[in-house]
Amino acid sequence: MDFVDFFDEKEYFAAHADLEKARKEGIVGSASRHYILHGAAEGRRAPKDTRLEAFLKSRTLDAIPPSQLIARVHGRGDAASFISAGKIIAFDLDNAMQMAGITLNSGASVLDFGCGPGRVAQWFQKIHPTARLHGCDIDPDPIEWASENIKGSFSTNGFEPPLPYGDASFDLVYSVSVFTHLPEDMQFQWLEELRRVTKPGGSLLLSIHGANLAARSKPLSENEKSLETTGFLYRTGGGVSGLPDFYQNTFHTVGYIYKYWSRYFDVRFVFKRGINAHQDLVICRVR
Repeated sequence: MDFVDFFDEKEYFAAHADLEKARKEGIVGSASRHYILHGAAEGRRAPKDTRLEAFLKSRTLDAIPPSQLIARVHGRGDAASFISAGKIIAFDLDNAMQMAGITLNSGASVLDFGCGPGRVAQWFQKIHPTARLHGCDIDPDPIEWASENIKGSFSTNGFEPPLPYGDASFDLVYSVSVFTHLPEDMQFQWLEELRRVTKPGGSLLLSIHGANLAARSKPLSENEKSLETTGFLYRTGGGVSGLPDFYQNTFHTVGYIYKYWSRYFDVRFVFKRGINAHQDLVICRVR
């Protein structure tokens, strides 16, 4: 079910005078985001998807990582925004699954590729409590923390394939903010590897930076304007403290995704700004 099928933003604001006032003052922008993060837990009236009721009413995570691990994946050590971003992203992933008709049977095997300290994984488990969750990351510190604090199986992987899983291990693979940072040759290696570990007929949800975000972050240089013709830009000069030098910023056009990623999967569709109203989400299926 698409969230818009059971949530009416105008109805939500109209039912809550304090939020309507906050909207007019610019304090609250999105009724649906407010409901996901706060409204359901506060018992505010709104149409509900009963399947998500326990998730929506959860106010926080069962385990919160230390600030240095939060900063490494989230950009800053603020626990509150880390928690809320993870909840929104997990909801967005599930929403995309519903739109694509992707269901998880009890005991389905799921991989969070680039899981960090479980920003998304813990919330995803609240939506899909019967799934068998695995997570992997190149950074051993968050994996050590996740192994000790989060339900699931967590492993460190190398900078290059292979992953520590057998062929056709997973019904679903999702990855947020990984293909947004890798050079092109490394992306192709990992796409091939994710195809290997996903079951035939299995699905992948992989986030990317849309091409529109390249110019928003800073003006394109002359060399970077090739993004318009090649569909791909790997922008160096950024990086994240504690992560390897190749972890920079990458941007894709939709045309590029269909042309090159279809070598590995059936690309079903690209959900523009489908992750936290920022990153695009590519929904794929293994042939």
